[in-house]
Amino acid sequence: FAITAETSLNTIDVSLMWSLIEPKFNEYDFTELDYFLNYAKKYNLKLNIEWFGSFTDGETRTGNMPKYISENPHTYPLIIDLYDYANYGHVEIINWANENLLHREQLALYATMNYIYDWNHQNDLYNPVVMVQLGQGVDRFQRWRVAQLKVPGKDGGLMSASEAWGLANNYINKMGQAVKYSKYKAITRSEFCEQNAVTNYVRDIYDLDDMKVVLTILSDSVGARVKEAGMYFKTVHLYVRNKKILFVRNR
Repeated sequence: FAITAETSLNTIDVSLMWSLIEPKFNEYDFTELDYFLNYAKKYNLKLNIEWFGSFTDGETRTGNMPKYISENPHTYPLIIDLYDYANYGHVEIINWANENLLHREQLALYATMNYIYDWNHQNDLYNPVVMVQLGQGVDRFQRWRVAQLKVPGKDGGLMSASEAWGLANNYINKMGQAVKYSKYKAITRSEFCEQNAVTNYVRDIYDLDDMKVVLTILSDSVGARVKEAGMYFKTVHLYVRNKKILFVRNR
């Protein structure tokens, strides 16, 4: 935070893991969030929160998940069990169509946003959070993981493209609702791994009711970041052949 404050930047990305926010069923711990909020105010910075829940880079990492989720596959079923992955815990593909899972994650994110609201009113309406990123590399599951990991679909064969994209869209929009209907108002955003061949999917995300910003990462891994705290538009950033095309529609 101190180093960022010494630069010309005014906004910093911070990651929040669901497992730290809700370590036990229905018991929330905002210690790490408090750290971010207080240091943002101290150094006159704004925050973009990256929500790391059940959908990260096209897979589920148990390190991001409360144990009551990962240890109860009967209530929160998996599509496929995979492998251990160092600090990320165990890697699997959880069923993002499962309403029990989506409801619990929505509640945690909703509680997080309402906590920010309460903090804000105790801190002179500093308005610390600009955006909330939902999911990480939201095109990775559909474009690579399904084939790479041989993820089964509802019919028992390899999951179809439409089913895979539908799962991702559903997850993103459900988490967007948790932000949208909380007391604290922030811009929701989604991020892609690469720009190639995602034009149609960007438009799909753009049309989701509860998403406001879609970002891509360039093929040279330079991240596209929106820093304008006062921008309350529904915005799509498309990067095609390294030329940015910006569509803006007033909400």
